[in-house]
Amino acid sequence: MTNIHDPARNELLASSLESAQQCLFSQDYGPAFVHYLLVLNLAPEFKDFARVRSVRMLLKKNKKNKQTGCH
Repeated sequence: MTNIHDPARNELLASSLESAQQCLFSQDYGPAFVHYLLVLNLAPEFKDFARVRSVRMLLKKNKKNKQTGCH
C-alpha cells in the first residue's frame, strides 16, 4: 500500500506531472508518456485525472495551433 503522505513520493509525482505537461507542450510525446507511466505506477488514483488533463491540454494546443497557423 502506498503512503500518500510521503513527501518524497509526492515531490516525485508533482515533478513527473510537470515534466509530462512540459513534454506535451513541446510535442515530445515519448517522454511525456514515460512521465505519465511513472505517475500512474506510483499513484494509480491519478488515472482519470491524468487522462482528462492530457486530453484538455492537447485540445487547447491544437486549437491554438490552428488559430496561429502552426502545425
